Amino acid sequence: MANRKITVDHLCRVEGHGGVTVELKDGKVDKVQMDIYEAMRYFEHFLKRVPYDQTASIACRICAICSAVHNIVSNQATEDAFGVKCSDQTNLLRRLYVAGGNIESHALHVYLLALPDLMEPRYHSALHMAQDLPDVAKIALDIKKCGNEIQDIVGGREIHACNTKLGGFGRIPKKDELKFLRDRLEKTLENAAATVPIVKGLGIPAYLKSENTYVGLVPYGDKFGYMGDKIAVSDGTVVDVHDYLNVTNEYVVPYCHAKYSAWKDKPFMVGAIARVHLFFDKLHPTAKAVAADIGYKPPIHNSLFNSVAQVVELVDAIADSIDVIDAVLAEYDGSPKDPVVKPKAGKGTAGIEAPRGTLYHSYEYDADGNCVGADIITPTCQNYGNMEKDIREMVDNNPGFSDEDIHFHSEIIVRAYDPCISCSVHVINLDKQ
Repeated sequence: MANRKITVDHLCRVEGHGGVTVELKDGKVDKVQMDIYEAMRYFEHFLKRVPYDQTASIACRICAICSAVHNIVSNQATEDAFGVKCSDQTNLLRRLYVAGGNIESHALHVYLLALPDLMEPRYHSALHMAQDLPDVAKIALDIKKCGNEIQDIVGGREIHACNTKLGGFGRIPKKDELKFLRDRLEKTLENAAATVPIVKGLGIPAYLKSENTYVGLVPYGDKFGYMGDKIAVSDGTVVDVHDYLNVTNEYVVPYCHAKYSAWKDKPFMVGAIARVHLFFDKLHPTAKAVAADIGYKPPIHNSLFNSVAQVVELVDAIADSIDVIDAVLAEYDGSPKDPVVKPKAGKGTAGIEAPRGTLYHSYEYDADGNCVGADIITPTCQNYGNMEKDIREMVDNNPGFSDEDIHFHSEIIVRAYDPCISCSVHVINLDKQ
């Protein structure tokens, strides 16, 4: 049989620049590689010598889509280094702020980037889909806008917050602002529910059958959420977040500007499908009802269902945000309750669940509070190995696929992960100083 090489030069409808190469020899897959050629960004390096109170505002510039989680986890890592404890009000507002970022991101990905791949008939883009389904496009944009409004009111602006700081916030949202957000979230919940019939009818390919290993942060308390200090693996392993390096196990491949990760020498997956798999029982009752309506019940190991899991998470984040606002208003205190921050030499680590999966920030500070070392591991880095596994399986399970079919379905698989390629490439150490 003839040898074949299929190259996706430019992945469409993803953040950043990347591609895929698939090579077959004698009709069998010989090589699959993610070609990540986004220019390297040296965040870990130029965070060195930055004062502790500026770390988060710089680190969140890694990404404009998920700046909220980068900002909060950066502050949490520094707080961990200095032994800072935050008030209940701060923790609730952070929960709301992070949920706003996930609402915005999930709405963008599910309805405008992934949905055209999974509709019957399939659409070339969201613009083509909107010609036939204008209400879906309007709902998607309105849900996304609600997430932006949360980030604006709580964080100070929609992208790269100016109101967050170590231990809390510069100003607390006013009662009328929180009530406005609550009303918006109620309407947004209705909009999200209106998309359920479309999600139920998606034509998701069934060729991915191998079992995924899932990794995610154990949410605090008895509720589903995006913050915690323990890492769970679907094989039953649970470790402290400070042991994140023993979970991520980063390694370098020659064809990619980002590092890869492996758990017990095998790829794993982070993101919505991992979180829903691991912590389904913690979901808000409203989200569980939507999952039941869709027919989504873990365990599901087809990675293409990540977009469906994002819909479940989207409903959970909206419903939970309403509850959070009610809790803030019930004990409302309009003045910031900021702890005293005293820098000291030490190391701090924190994890958070970004829209695309588990995100880790770890910093080391000198006695003056200047950063002398930084490590940031993003979810897309952790997912690259699993993307390659899935593409290989897609080709293996479809021996009749043409080159065009392999090209098309490789893109579908990568897009299902909602990759943030720019986030993934800040990996190079320029020196050891």
